[in-house]
Amino acid sequence: MQKEKDKYHLRVGDLLHNSKSTALGLVTKTTRHYFYFYLMSRSTEDNPEFMVTEDKASKQKVYESIDSGLLEVYYGTKKRRKRRKTFYQDFRIECEDFQTC
Repeated sequence: MQKEKDKYHLRVGDLLHNSKSTALGLVTKTTRHYFYFYLMSRSTEDNPEFMVTEDKASKQKVYESIDSGLLEVYYGTKKRRKRRKTFYQDFRIECEDFQTC
């Protein structure tokens, strides 16, 4: 049985990577409910140009995307990090499949 990777809270300086769209996001600021980040994504045109924009996303949406495997996280450092639990929404979906829940 393979051990699951530890999941930590995100900090400023962490890099998020979406492998499907090859987009990168660098976390620049965190608040109680949002992550602010610079998003580097490729334009949809034929010539490959990268655009850098400022954006924000809710913490819940970002953590759900990480838990589902849509986003990969590259931590700046793992020193003095607080571990986080996965969202319970994933567990409710699994429970709906069974009749005894």
